[in-house]
Amino acid sequence: MLSFVRQCSGIASSTSLKNFCLDMKRRGLISLILPDNFLDSSSKGGYDSQQLPNVLYAGFDPTASSFHVGNLLILTSLFRSSLMGCSPIALIGGATALIGDPSGRIKDRPELSREFVNENSECLTKQLQNMWRNLQAVRNVRNDKNLIILNNIEWYNNMSVIEFLRLARCFRISEMLRMGHVKSRPSIL
Repeated sequence: MLSFVRQCSGIASSTSLKNFCLDMKRRGLISLILPDNFLDSSSKGGYDSQQLPNVLYAGFDPTASSFHVGNLLILTSLFRSSLMGCSPIALIGGATALIGDPSGRIKDRPELSREFVNENSECLTKQLQNMWRNLQAVRNVRNDKNLIILNNIEWYNNMSVIEFLRLARCFRISEMLRMGHVKSRPSIL
């Protein structure tokens, strides 16, 4: 672990996100990245990583009161990004869970009550805070990149339908239909 911390300390902060992604790709942990030319370093189609903030986020649905083994790779990657100079953000999908976001599923999720989702969101937030504290203690380092925990219910809770629809104009149906998880749901096509 200490050698990894030393290795990361020499990484230029302006390319922390790109270096993190290159590390993940080298380790075989990235199968798809958007934009697809993000890691291309050629002068022709290369994406200018200098224009992006060194931020990495991971989303978690509060459909249960605890994380599960399926979250492990995502959590360790999020925490690892902080060692490489990225600011980690954990996004709890309180609003998404109320809607029943079907990402990666063939059928809709069952409808969940607001109370159930709120309780689970609080549990996940506390668990994330504890994991982050434990990580800091194990590393015996205070990282200047603190874990930011957000809940998307805070963004949408007081939004009017008009505001939401104006925002939704940015997302084109044709682009969504090209995505694999949308194509695989015959009920919406």
